[in-house]
Amino acid sequence: MTKDDIIALSQYALICYEELDTMSPSELNQLKAVVTMQYTNERAAYGHYAEQRKHINTFCGTGNNPEFLSDPTGNRRWLPYEIESILSPREHPFNYEGIYALAYALYKSDFRYWFTDEEIEKQNRHNRAFEAPRLEQELVDLYFRKPTDAETGEFVSIARAMQIISCNLSQKLSSTKLGRAFNDLGFEKMRTTYNRGYRAIIRTAEEIKAYQVFLCINSQHSDDDAPF
Repeated sequence: MTKDDIIALSQYALICYEELDTMSPSELNQLKAVVTMQYTNERAAYGHYAEQRKHINTFCGTGNNPEFLSDPTGNRRWLPYEIESILSPREHPFNYEGIYALAYALYKSDFRYWFTDEEIEKQNRHNRAFEAPRLEQELVDLYFRKPTDAETGEFVSIARAMQIISCNLSQKLSSTKLGRAFNDLGFEKMRTTYNRGYRAIIRTAEEIKAYQVFLCINSQHSDDDAPF
């Protein structure tokens, strides 16, 4: 992101990124950082000094790949939707005066523009349909489950988990991503004298087949649970 890009954050109300799904991880990290930036502090072209300006813009983006969210730390900054059709602005012109009047009225009334915890949870559930497949998390969810209150479970180290999964997989797994998958899925951490792992139940072959059927049926009945 160039200096001119940073200055644009204080010049335009809306900035659109085309082909958002083709951005590299480093570019997405830069975009993620500037989204929460409150001020810019750059020297404009032909200027003598750097000036602090208020960040006023909002971002939008377009892309062709619906499964583009890939941030393991969370995707709550994104509000993705799959567009089926777009009405011609010539035949259906925007009411710009009404749009700006509504935005100004909300601004003057101290409108709560941030999400509540409940709305964030709903948005996270909605965003799962747009997440890029995470191999390690899908495999942990398939081969292991959390013990119920009536079950003790057993200690499963990352090395053992990789061994169990790799028996039926030729692709190389990341131990770091595998550990993150256990954490994200809510498995309880455990520690022995020489090792660290998680309390888990190892699914049997019959349980794995039944769970795959359950996931298939559940995906067919999933609904849009966006917060607005």
